[in-house]
Amino acid sequence: MNGIDGNTLDKIAQASELVIRAAAVLGTLSDDQQRAVHAATQGHLPHSLAGFLRHARKLSPAVEESLRTHPPLGLREFWY
Repeated sequence: MNGIDGNTLDKIAQASELVIRAAAVLGTLSDDQQRAVHAATQGHLPHSLAGFLRHARKLSPAVEESLRTHPPLGLREFWY
């Protein structure tokens, strides 16, 4: 489909599970705390997590399914 072998897609899915967890943890921060993290990192930390997941879901049906069943709801940047 995308020229990436199955083993690599499995590794992407495994890494994505960790990133989903990290995003979910950051999503438990209050809006003020998330704004502070955003400001302190010029948005790079939350945007990097969200960007990783946006791209990984395009490559791996397993990632798409994980995000569908347990999205990092509280991470503001994920939805922008």
